[in-house]
Amino acid sequence: MKRIICILLLLVFCTSLCACNDAGGEIKNGGELKVGFARESMMPETEVTIAGGEDPNRISQGYLEDITVSCVAMADNENTVLLYTIDMQCLTSGFLGNSKQNISKATGIPESNIMLTATHNHGSPSHVMTHTGISAFQSGPFQDALINSAKKAIEDLSVATISIGETKTEGMVFVRHYKMKDGSFAGPSYGNLVDSEIEAQAYDSDETVQIIQFARAAEDKKDIVLFNLGVHATYFSSTATKNLGSDFPGPARDYVEDQADCHAAYFMSAGGDQTPTSRYSAITHNMDYKTYGQKLGQYVVEGLRDMTAVESGKVKITEEIVAAPSNKPDPDKNLVRAGELWAMFQSVGYAAANTMARNEGFKSIYECRSLVMSANFPATKNVNINVVSVGGVSFAIFSGEMFSSTGRYIRENSPYGMTFVATCANGYNGYFPDERGYGYGCYEAYSSYVAKGTAEQIGEKYIEMLKEHKGE
Repeated sequence: MKRIICILLLLVFCTSLCACNDAGGEIKNGGELKVGFARESMMPETEVTIAGGEDPNRISQGYLEDITVSCVAMADNENTVLLYTIDMQCLTSGFLGNSKQNISKATGIPESNIMLTATHNHGSPSHVMTHTGISAFQSGPFQDALINSAKKAIEDLSVATISIGETKTEGMVFVRHYKMKDGSFAGPSYGNLVDSEIEAQAYDSDETVQIIQFARAAEDKKDIVLFNLGVHATYFSSTATKNLGSDFPGPARDYVEDQADCHAAYFMSAGGDQTPTSRYSAITHNMDYKTYGQKLGQYVVEGLRDMTAVESGKVKITEEIVAAPSNKPDPDKNLVRAGELWAMFQSVGYAAANTMARNEGFKSIYECRSLVMSANFPATKNVNINVVSVGGVSFAIFSGEMFSSTGRYIRENSPYGMTFVATCANGYNGYFPDERGYGYGCYEAYSSYVAKGTAEQIGEKYIEMLKEHKGE
């Protein structure tokens, strides 16, 4: 009789243990978290138009360093997600084409589980398919790197534990907007910024660096470190170089890999309103882009000394489509002339077209572009937002240039110990200024595809999705 009771008690215990595992989102038996990594070169085989400014006449003459595709594979016993970070300015839907379909066909991973992000590097090949060499680059080296890195990352999968950390840089992030002595606001892209007339930055910058470390037990497997920073990868301006390169993200990850003996991947965080260089005359870097990247790498390596372990768990992926109200063109502007000037830009390039646009009362040639595009927008624009969670850590993956205030809101209100923000992902929907940005009348606001209030709507939607992932 005692033997029967013992057996029954054992069965009850096992049943309750399984129930706890299901309710708490724990991985089932044999379902340990596995993480893999791979990086592949995607150097063009011929000269190409360089990104940044969409100037068709900016043709590559050489290269500063390799431009690459990095792929992180995260898998449990049910799901695998591929998280890419790519040395590109942005990944428009037209440029991406059938990329996800091609990766899915090559690996068996569902397209919904494939996240493609860009570092926002303006020294990469252009994303405009009609520009010199871009079609051949997109269908050749770019696709090859996507597929090969995915296959190798999957082959590299190994059991891992997760740690998170956060640090801040000092004097490495600057806002793109300034308060002028006459009370107005200006910025490098406004066309009205005079250094001698600057009073101060318009607001405080967000220098947060988030770090995720996947520690792998196998002796032949290096740890994998993900880190981000909320700035444009534009240490070089859009006209400063005709050499392909990774800007500062490449040297940053190289430094981390060398010093921490790991694989490292850089992501652009919420930095639509932030830059790595300052126009404020009281501030100087005394750094080139490589030194800047290495300095960021130092902060990451130091941060790795003070990490906090979090639970491993199931890999979950959710995508939602937000119908955002479209930005409407200024009714006082001449849309016909704006269209003519933008068409002219495609042949004469930035300098000549921008001068003509300003002489005719436009803020810049990019205001002409914005007016032409927004005039053809439907009433709402669909914006895809993604959440990926792995146990105690989550990722907010966004298809545009999020402002720092929105990124901070998501981080501070998320139910997770860390919500790692990665932007310029899965297509490109432009700038998402906050209410303050629209108030400044800044370049990002007048060139945005979406109306005022959309950024705040996106922030709330992310918190809702994150709470659903967490089971709250």
